[in-house]
Amino acid sequence: MERSRTSSAGTCTSGRPASTTASTWTRSAPDRLALHSAGSDGRQFRYLLADREVTDRHRVVAFDLPWHGRSLPPDRWWMQEYLLTADRYVAVVEDFCEALGLERPIVLGCSMAGSLVLELARRNPSAARG
Repeated sequence: MERSRTSSAGTCTSGRPASTTASTWTRSAPDRLALHSAGSDGRQFRYLLADREVTDRHRVVAFDLPWHGRSLPPDRWWMQEYLLTADRYVAVVEDFCEALGLERPIVLGCSMAGSLVLELARRNPSAARG
């Protein structure tokens, strides 16, 4: 089994920028999507990303939510009011899952992201596990 860790900055299908860190593998276990707390970034899950017991069974993906970590604000953000609402966060996570082909991931979150996980489950219970 070949394993690697990748880190990159890219763009989701909606045009929103994303910075990601992931462990990659060849198994068919459910993906785990790790959402960080407010004021943090995907590195909050560095120990989970390095845990071989977890990464031997699951691909673990963590990314920086808007205006956190290495993510970039939207184009011309200073020209309009920019609110980080539940709708915006849900859209970012859904776009990210679509862009990476994550199908029904186990979604993890703490603090602010714990509320986001609950909101994702409330809006579309069949889209995630866990």
